Parts: sequence; structure tokens; C-alpha cells
Amino acid sequence: MKIISALVVVMQLFLSLMIAGCHVALDHHVNLGYEPILDIKGGAGELFIVTPKDLQLGSSVIGVVRNQFGGRIADVVTDDDVHYWVVSALTHELMAAGYKVNNITQLPENVSKGLDVRNLYCYADTLFEFWSVSAWSTLKFNIDIWKAGVKIKTLNISTEGFEKSALAITPQKREISLTKALQTAMQQSIPEIVNLLEH
Repeated sequence: MKIISALVVVMQLFLSLMIAGCHVALDHHVNLGYEPILDIKGGAGELFIVTPKDLQLGSSVIGVVRNQFGGRIADVVTDDDVHYWVVSALTHELMAAGYKVNNITQLPENVSKGLDVRNLYCYADTLFEFWSVSAWSTLKFNIDIWKAGVKIKTLNISTEGFEKSALAITPQKREISLTKALQTAMQQSIPEIVNLLEH
């Protein structure tokens, strides 16, 4: 029994090292997408949302890939602008809620209704274990809500997304974990935004 147990441990370690070795020094690319999920109504009139003036050019690191011992074996990178990704999701959901959304680089003075996304943090981590691979994403940001030229509230959004699969995780699975985090962020923020702006 001891010999069998030892062989199982050796096989697990060998398989894990093989998986990790396949990913050493290879960046894991992800595309940042969003699928609208809400059915919120009640929005009316024009809504201004601050959009990044200069979009990110080239790839940026938004996370790491680790082996079962916690060692970094690769980076998670994206060619998409993370700030624009969040603003785009807000835009889609708030248009569906009934607003005429205008994306601008700066809110006008005495803005009737406006949003400004700040302090954005996005991180996507991947962990290779003996028999499975886990991907989880963390998304945090603030939304300043403006009404009649006055900032009436700042929403503090913090969400996570998680995906797990056997032996190998595809870029699509990692992207799903990011999308889940953003969808949860929209569930947290959109109802309150509409309520604050319309009441």
C-alpha cells in the first residue's frame, strides 16, 4: 500500500509539473467581454458617463498563473482597456434601462445626470493544482454619481468571479470568471444608480 501511495504522489507531481511546464514563460491572453444580464427599467433622459480619454495601447498584465506550490509560472495579459471594459458594461446596461447615454471625457458643469468610474482594480489569478485548475477574478472600483451638478453618492463596488475545471483551463474559462465579476458588479450598481437618479 505504501508503494502504491508513493507512486500516486509521484504521478500527481509529474502531471502537475508537466502542466506547469507547458505554461512557463507563455503569457495567457484573455479578451474582456460582457454579456448584459439585467432587466432594469425606469431610467429617463440623458446620462453622461466619463470614458477614458486615452485607451490603453498594447498588452497589460492583469494577473498571474501559479503552480500548486504558489510559484508564478506565467502572466495573464489582455490587449483590452480594463477601464473602457467597465464603462462599456455600464453604458449597455443603462441604455437598456432607458437612458440616452453620452460617453464623454469630462462631466460638464451642472451636469443633470452623470457617472464617473474611479480607482479601478482588476486582477485575474489562475492556480494549477494536482487534478484541477482554478481561475478567479477580482474587480473593484468606485462610481461617483452626479445629479443636478452635485455629487450625491459614491458607490464602492467589489466583486469576484470563479471558474474551475479538471486538469486544464481554457482562455474562455478565465474570461468567464472575469465576465462573472463584471456582471455581479452591474447587479450591485445599476439598480442603485437608477434609483438615485430618478428619485
